[in-house]
Amino acid sequence: MKQSHSGDLLSQYSQGQRNFRGMSLQGLELPLASLSHSDFANCNLSGVNWSGADLIKVNFSKANLRNAKLIGADLSGANLVDADLRGAMLSGAILVGAYLSRANLEQAVLSGAVLNGAVLRDSRLRDANFVGADLSGADLSGADARESDLAEAQLEGAVLPDGSVRYTPDNQGELAEDLSAQNTVVETHNAPDNETIIRHFLQAPLAEMDLLGNEYLHIDSGAIDACHLVSQTEELIATRTWVAGLPTVTLYPNTSMTTSVDQLLGELGFLPEREVLEPMAWVEYRRGSRLPGHEHTFGEARRLWKSWWMGQQAGDRQDCSAILVWRDEQWVPLVDINFAGFPDGLITITLSNGVEWILSPNQKINWLTPDATEIADQPAEVSSLISWEQIREILVYRDGELRIQTGLGELVVQGEKITCSLNSVPLPVTELITDKS
Repeated sequence: MKQSHSGDLLSQYSQGQRNFRGMSLQGLELPLASLSHSDFANCNLSGVNWSGADLIKVNFSKANLRNAKLIGADLSGANLVDADLRGAMLSGAILVGAYLSRANLEQAVLSGAVLNGAVLRDSRLRDANFVGADLSGADLSGADARESDLAEAQLEGAVLPDGSVRYTPDNQGELAEDLSAQNTVVETHNAPDNETIIRHFLQAPLAEMDLLGNEYLHIDSGAIDACHLVSQTEELIATRTWVAGLPTVTLYPNTSMTTSVDQLLGELGFLPEREVLEPMAWVEYRRGSRLPGHEHTFGEARRLWKSWWMGQQAGDRQDCSAILVWRDEQWVPLVDINFAGFPDGLITITLSNGVEWILSPNQKINWLTPDATEIADQPAEVSSLISWEQIREILVYRDGELRIQTGLGELVVQGEKITCSLNSVPLPVTELITDKS
């Protein structure tokens, strides 16, 4: 296990490194440090002093944090699954939405800590100090704890170790209705299958998001304007957030459900926009339809250049001109592409709207090529689609109604299965949702 010092760690972090897996940082003094989104899985962090540190969404899975000082640290959304936190000092720490399944918190001090919505399934909590801690909405099902261990914590809406839900007389009626509604959902869906849960996760407005689940995966509520798709072994599969009222999905590769989620994302009108490889690999998806009659590729720019070059060499100029590139929320025909080669190594893409796009060879982009089994008759007509931003100025889908802005006023279309298209190209109704309410 590699040993590191505070100066080394902060220097590496400032240079963009986030992967510190398996390192030995025992006793490291870094109070108030900023280390968010880092990966410390399987690290020896026993006795560290990271009090007041920014540790948002840090991966501490299977880390040794025995007797660590994390007083007042922000661990919102952190992954502490299977972590050893025995005797750790977490007074006043923020652990909103953190994952602590199977974590060992015996004799840890969490007085005044905030654990709203945290997941502590099957964790070990005996002799831990939760005086004044806020565990409202937390999931402690299966946790090893005595009643006295949790007696002085706030537990409103929390799932207790025996599976029951704690509520106070003031909100008893409200929570009873919520529980009744949840039970109704379970009965109605009767343990929904994986596809039903994934579709609900990708499509439902935030205000209508049900925490569905089965024996393989479930939906968890996260921070404000976010929810997570998680396996029953606490493997994070995807996160859905809302930016300016529009959904963005972060998909984590190499999970048991990655392929299924990716397929449904394409079907429901999402395109991969950005890929990050370190410290944790993930791909970000946003709205953007994959047109029928075309094969979609999200790949490195040099792959597009190679395809274009080979087509030019073969004399297939017609096929090359039918390539569409996703830029500024619309598909635009490719006119030309040049590879500068070394030393610059940059690729310049020229589009039919006059845009020149300069990319590194490894930068990933979206493009479409005509499907060999279904050649589009009028590619120019397809490429004339206006951007989604322009479309949403005319069409809005809200509360099950399609609202069309006309010169005479707003025209409202109602129905159970509303469909619409532009230039014979289908427009998914979910693309027209402009808010999360």
